[in-house]
Parts: sequence; structure tokens; C-alpha cells
Amino acid sequence: LGEGWWLRSGVPLFEFTFSDDRRWFGRTAAEASRVATIAHVLSGDACAPSNKAKMAYTILRLQPDGAVRRVPGVLDVHGTPVSASDEVPVIVGITLEPLSVSSVLFTKFMKRSRTLRSFVRRFQPNLLLALRAVMAYLIAILDSVAKGSALPHSVSETLQVPVNDIFRSLLLLPRDLAVDIMHTPISYGGWGSVWLPVRSELNFLSGFLSALDCRSVLTRSVLREQLRCPLPGRND
Repeated sequence: LGEGWWLRSGVPLFEFTFSDDRRWFGRTAAEASRVATIAHVLSGDACAPSNKAKMAYTILRLQPDGAVRRVPGVLDVHGTPVSASDEVPVIVGITLEPLSVSSVLFTKFMKRSRTLRSFVRRFQPNLLLALRAVMAYLIAILDSVAKGSALPHSVSETLQVPVNDIFRSLLLLPRDLAVDIMHTPISYGGWGSVWLPVRSELNFLSGFLSALDCRSVLTRSVLREQLRCPLPGRND
């Protein structure tokens, strides 16, 4: 960057730099403000200035009971005050307020389910493309959330209903076909459709085990301590 817009290759920096939905973090509001200001200045130097009008901040504090709560505060970026976000804090699809996961996920899931049905009716894609659209556009939401939040069975079972309906319509299956046959793998004589309760549990377990080997010493310590604590109930 110190050499100007042009690198040794002769290609302008702004031609191969791109950033979207940037998130900046700090241990304190002052640190987050400083980091965001530095990033804003560097973005301008790279001919890709960030839009301060769209910036928003969330201040989170770990409570004595282990819950993460939003708290009020003031933040500015490059001398300009930034508005506070009213949305539930989410990082790569994972909600940081567990009590609100179910409602947010349900609303988004049902909305995408309706959009997906409209897409299939309008464009009538072939079966393979339609099934890929279901996995990429609908099931991927649950996958990303389940990586960081153990969803209650009641939630995944409720979301299973529209998924069953979509698979029945795509595969031209009768509505009275037993659900167990739909979820049974094809190699065992079933239709191999998605079974959300099992899928979400496996995703959460996979994310948990992966985090045990992450680079953060604090994260590894917290998760290992959780492994020593017995779970009080099935859905906890």
C-alpha cells in the first residue's frame, strides 16, 4: 500500500480488492472505534471506502449467568457517530442471543420456504437443480445456525413440516407417504430426504468438536469445561 495505487504487477489495487459485510471487533467500545476507524481509512486508500451511513454497532457484555446481552453505549468512526443496531447480533448466521434463535430462525426459514416454492413453480427447474436449490437456499440456514446453537427438537421438528412438503412435491410423492420412508437413505430403500432434527444435532456436534481444536486458547478452555458439566435436560 505504501507504494501507491499500482503494485509491481501493474494492476491497480482497486481492481482486485473487494470487501462486503465487514465486521470489526474490540474488547471495549474505544478499541472497536479505533479498529473501525483504521479500517475505514485503509478502505479509502484502496479506493473502496466504507459507507459510514450504513454502519451500525452492537455492544455485548457477558453476564454473570453466562448469557450474552446487549448494553447501551456510544461509538464513533473517524469522528462520525454511528447508530446502534436494533437487530439481534449475528455472526456468520449464528445468533448470539440463544433465547431468540428459535423465533428468528423460524421466520426466516418459512419466508425462504415460500420463496423457494414460488421459484420452482415459476421456472420449473429439473429435479437435480431443484434439490440443490432446497439445500443451498433453505437447509443452509439451519446448518449455519446449528453450528453454534443447540436447537430444541421442537424447533427442528416444526421446520421439518415445510421441508417434507417441498420434497413430496419435487419427488411427486403422495401426501400420505410415511415420513420414515422419506427420511430413510436411498441405499436402504427410502427417498433420502433431509431429516432436520438429526442433521441439526450432527452439525452442532461437528462445530463443537471443531472448536475444541481452534486457535483461541480461551474458547478451547471454555468448551472443555462444558464437556465436564452434565446436561440437565434433553434440549439444554
